Amino acid sequence: MEQRRRIGAYGVLGDADGRVLLARGSAGCPYPGVWQLPGGGLKHAEHPAAAVVREFAEETGLAVRVTGVRDAVADVATFRDAGVIVHTDRLVFDVEARGGELRPEPAGGSDELRWFTPDEAAGVPLMPFTAELLGLPVAPPAAGPAPGPAARARRSARHRPAPALRRVRAGHRPGRPGAADHDR
Repeated sequence: MEQRRRIGAYGVLGDADGRVLLARGSAGCPYPGVWQLPGGGLKHAEHPAAAVVREFAEETGLAVRVTGVRDAVADVATFRDAGVIVHTDRLVFDVEARGGELRPEPAGGSDELRWFTPDEAAGVPLMPFTAELLGLPVAPPAAGPAPGPAARARRSARHRPAPALRRVRAGHRPGRPGAADHDR
């Protein structure tokens, strides 16, 4: 099987009632009908924080500002019909809304948007990384590479970020190489 690597950026947007915004995959995405945090793949040379701001605007109609790094997770999915194994690294950010009007992107990746408490989210199909970040049980993958000590490098919300991730955060300041203004 062909092996591919993908990097994605996702955002956690909460409301005053302790709910989080989730997007349901549209018919044109790889997981139709499955709910996940808004976000998606990075474009070439795009900073992950810029990607989550762009993806939120595309998928939800909301302008957001990154307020922090929540987590870094990784997963592997096997698409037997396509003969592909995809390893996805996901950077998850905390974001706050700064404007816009909530609306789905049916022709793109999301056909419905909804606010969920973790208990409510437990009753709908969730992407495993979203379930894990919400503190919900995650079913083992139906197919994939055999598990091993390093086969699945997954960091969940119950762990502190790795030292390397803390260095990334500390290095992301205006005036430093690679820094950008993601507050717009």
